[in-house]
Amino acid sequence: MPRGRSRIRKHTDRTAAPPDSRAEQEHTTWYGLTRDAVDTLLGSGGLLPPGRRFTEEMRRALARSREAPGNHERPPSI
Repeated sequence: MPRGRSRIRKHTDRTAAPPDSRAEQEHTTWYGLTRDAVDTLLGSGGLLPPGRRFTEEMRRALARSREAPGNHERPPSI
């Protein structure tokens, strides 16, 4: 074994933190609000081409993250 190897900790040796319900709630809330804002902007018809491209990319990013753990379709009622 190379010198110092025993002091290196493998990433896979670390344990994941337990789920945090507050973090999941915050994610759900902001995901829903962001999605609504993107839909509003795209539906407004007032975006210039660069703004439309940016907002369409935001929509694609949101779609990719839709399956993230703790993500729900609508934000919770406050």
